[in-house]
Amino acid sequence: MHRRHFLGVAAASLFSGCGQTDTVNSDRSPSPTTTQSTRDSPTSTDVGKGKSAETPTSTSEQLSVTFPRCNLVRVDAEQFDTVFVFQADGDVSQYEEGYTGQEEFSVGETIKEVTVYAPDTVQTIENPGLNRCENLDESNPETKTEEAATEAGPKQATDELDRATDALADAADAFVEDSAPGQPLYEAKLDVDIDPQQVREPLYSARDYFNDAESYELSAQQQQRLSRLRGVYWLLWWLPTVHGAAQTAPSKVESNWVLTATGPGDAPGAITTLEDELDQLKADSDPEDMRAHPSLTVDEYERTLSQYQTIADELNKLVGDLREYGEARELFNEAMNQYDAEKYDEAVETFGTANADFETNAGKLQNREFEQVTEILDTARCYSDGMVRRSDEYQSAAQAGVDGDRTRRIVREEEANEPIEC
Repeated sequence: MHRRHFLGVAAASLFSGCGQTDTVNSDRSPSPTTTQSTRDSPTSTDVGKGKSAETPTSTSEQLSVTFPRCNLVRVDAEQFDTVFVFQADGDVSQYEEGYTGQEEFSVGETIKEVTVYAPDTVQTIENPGLNRCENLDESNPETKTEEAATEAGPKQATDELDRATDALADAADAFVEDSAPGQPLYEAKLDVDIDPQQVREPLYSARDYFNDAESYELSAQQQQRLSRLRGVYWLLWWLPTVHGAAQTAPSKVESNWVLTATGPGDAPGAITTLEDELDQLKADSDPEDMRAHPSLTVDEYERTLSQYQTIADELNKLVGDLREYGEARELFNEAMNQYDAEKYDEAVETFGTANADFETNAGKLQNREFEQVTEILDTARCYSDGMVRRSDEYQSAAQAGVDGDRTRRIVREEEANEPIEC
């Protein structure tokens, strides 16, 4: 069930001077979905076949691959889907997100070769500087160690960030544990309660690991990783409260869509609470922060937030419809007062106006196409359609009163009072 744990080598040091060009790592370096030993990983032959490069760069119409550093590869293509990075020590990192343009992928050790899947082509490219990178270990290990320490920062800090990554994975698992174990965050079901404390318990550990990491002199790479992991932290911190607000708001709207409703009641306040929780989450995190975690993606972040935002947007539309329904109800109540006072002429006109307003309201509701609150929409349609019928029947009863036809008036009144069951 713990699908997210950080496996194998984490974001490790970059070895300067080992590649064919002098290029620094990108701020948008993606995180691998898996990193494991070759006992469990496909070989380069398993992944895909292609002609090995004899030069620092492999270029085709679809893509260009370069190795700026021993443990850094740059892929430049209009579109590519999956990248397998084979390290000299046997580990394999797999990246699959769907990329466009230029992306850089860094791993913990020297890269042996890379396989790239792009539309209509699969290429495997060897690192032409592999021998040079491996010889560097023997020829000048002290230089390598110093450079690695300078660029990657203290190993202890990296270890703390790895532990924080695992704690964040536990929190993500806890969020979906009761409704969609092992699934993405956006699969959490709205009808299943989520205990904020259960999600936040591992986040307290992550926060401690952050503080421990900061006790060291962090490199720029480690500082960026820490900053992005904090964004993941805040995403998981606020999600349970967002989920709870998303559960409360629909019930508030539905409870105000009743036969006697003359307004939205406390529904707008519940929607505002949901929107405020979402705004806080967005202020404290960013989709790009997900790149620091090996099992969270930008797409997962955006789809999760979009789902809750859709709930708020649809409920706001429904509250607008509820206001119009309430105004029509007030007209209907006025007509009923006129009818009970046997002011049938006035009642005929007022019932007619209310009936037209209910028809407009019902037509608008029929044209709504909601994704998240369909059950409440069905309830709203039921009451609005019911009031179209009831106001029409009472208008006919009032007209019978004008005509002095007591029998027809009573029959129409009885038909109007038939229950509206929603």
